[in-house]
Amino acid sequence: MADETRIANRYWLLQLVRLICVVAAVYGAAITAHAVEGDATLGGVLFIAGTVGFFFGPLLLARHWRGSDR
Repeated sequence: MADETRIANRYWLLQLVRLICVVAAVYGAAITAHAVEGDATLGGVLFIAGTVGFFFGPLLLARHWRGSDR
């Protein structure tokens, strides 16, 4: 049962990472488009960081877990 719990926790952590990255990217795009108050540079950084994190964050976490399970 502990193995199933660990797998479920990892799955939900991956989903949380993706959700946070999507929120960061959308907020960054809104700042860049001047729909939300903020510096355009900050908006660009948030957009790029959110996009990169969305694609590579879960991969890096999975690689880390794969290495620590051995």
